[in-house]
Amino acid sequence: RVAPAKDDLAQLCAQAKTLDLSLLLMLFCSKFEDSAITWQARLRTLYCLEALTKSADEVVKRDSLNMLSGRLPLIEALMSAQEKALAEMARKVSQIIRANVTQPSAATPMASPAIFVA
Repeated sequence: RVAPAKDDLAQLCAQAKTLDLSLLLMLFCSKFEDSAITWQARLRTLYCLEALTKSADEVVKRDSLNMLSGRLPLIEALMSAQEKALAEMARKVSQIIRANVTQPSAATPMASPAIFVA
């Protein structure tokens, strides 16, 4: 099974407010840039992003949506994946972000993973 269990996604959302959300999202998005990552791992990552953008915690939800709006091209690139499930989930996450964010927020920019490479 590729999709994480609902309990695991709920736990991720509950713990997200205690974590550095910007760093967490950056690490998730870095999976889309690494060609060594399997499509299944990318799909699991999209499930996590979907959960965060639908979080019951309004701060986690808002901040996730704002930060991910700056990574839309990366997520939307997966919409052309050969694996139908991956393309469909990328489309779904993209639509959630677009429906909830009119423009990227300058207050919560999404850092590029390359910034953190020593």
